[in-house]
Amino acid sequence: MTPEPERTKYRRVPGLRWSGGRSVLRLADDHLLLCDYRTGFVERYKRFYFQDIQAIIIRKTMYRNAIIFTWGLFAFGFFIIGSATHWNVFLYIAESICGLLILGQLMLGPTCRTDIKTAVQTDRVPALKRVRKTERIMRNLFPLIEEAQGKRGTLPADAAPVSQSAAPSSVVPPNTAVPPIVSVPVASANEIPIRPRALSWVHLVTFIFAILTGLQAIWDANLPSTASFTIFMIVFCLSAISGIAAIVRQTKRPVHGGAAAMIWLLVISYVAGGAWVNIGFSFADQVLRMTPLGGKGPQLQDVPFREIGPYQMRQMLGFDYVLWCIGIFSVLLGIVGLIFAMTPMRPRHQPPPLPNPEG
Repeated sequence: MTPEPERTKYRRVPGLRWSGGRSVLRLADDHLLLCDYRTGFVERYKRFYFQDIQAIIIRKTMYRNAIIFTWGLFAFGFFIIGSATHWNVFLYIAESICGLLILGQLMLGPTCRTDIKTAVQTDRVPALKRVRKTERIMRNLFPLIEEAQGKRGTLPADAAPVSQSAAPSSVVPPNTAVPPIVSVPVASANEIPIRPRALSWVHLVTFIFAILTGLQAIWDANLPSTASFTIFMIVFCLSAISGIAAIVRQTKRPVHGGAAAMIWLLVISYVAGGAWVNIGFSFADQVLRMTPLGGKGPQLQDVPFREIGPYQMRQMLGFDYVLWCIGIFSVLLGIVGLIFAMTPMRPRHQPPPLPNPEG
C-alpha cells in the first residue's frame, strides 16, 4: 500500500487575531494560503510561496473616513428628529449605536489595500484592511520570506511596509531590480493610461431629487396641505424614474462604486418601500372598514380588500411618521450619493516591472 501524502499543516498568521468576514489568511512552512469567500457560495484558494513573492504593496484608502461620515450623518439625523419631536428610548439607542460604530472605526485606525505581487500576477489580500494590523503582520512575515529567498540582511529588523506617504528618496526607480520582500510605494508605480471618467449628470440629478424629496417630506409632515403633498409625490416619482435611468447609465459606462450602490439603494427603497407602505395602509383601511359603526356589534362587517390612493393614506393616522422616515432617509442618501458621484476616480497603478535578468 502506498503511504498517504502528508497534509500541509496551517496555523494562524502571527499578529493576525481576526481575518475578517469574507477572507481568511493562514500560514504554512513555505507559503501563505488565502481563502476568499467572495460570493458566499464559491471559495477561492490562492497560495503565495515565500520564494515567489516579489513585492507587497500597501496603499491607504479613504474607506474609514467614508464610514465615519456616513454614521455621523445618521447620528445627526436622529438628533434632528429627537430635537424636533421628543426623545425616546429608540432615539437614544440609535444615537448610541452610531456613536459606538464611529468610536470603533477611530480605534481600528486607518484603512488600506494590500496586494501581493508575484512573477505571475498581483493579488489582493482582503484580510489585510487596516494599516496597523498589516504593518504588525509584515514584521512577522518578512523574516520568513527572507529565509525562504536567502536574502537575510536585506531589510532591518524594524522595517515597516512603505506607504504612499513615503519620502521621495525611498522611491524605487522603474529600471531598478526590486528586492523580493521590499514593499513598493505607490508613487513608484507607472500609471496605466485610462479614459477619464466623465461626471454622470444622471446620478447628480437623481441625488438632488432625493434630497428635494426628503426636504419636501419633512415640510409636509410639519405643515400638511394638499399642494405640499402633491409636490412631494411629484418629486418622489421623479427620483424613482431618474434612479432607474441612472441604473441603465451605470451598466454601460463606469461610475463611482459608492454612487452606483446608492442608486440601487434608492430605487429598491423607493419602489419596494412605497409598495409596502401602500399595502400596509390598505390593510389598515380594511380593518377600519370592517369594524362596526360605533365600535359595537357581535360581528365584523365583511368588506372586500381595496388599495387606497396616496391622498387617502395621507389622511390616516401614523402617516406623518412615514414622512419623517422618508425625509431623513432621502436627505442622507442624497448627500452621501452626491459625495460619491463627485469623487474623482482613483488612477490605476501598474506594479513595477520585473527585474531584467540580462542586466
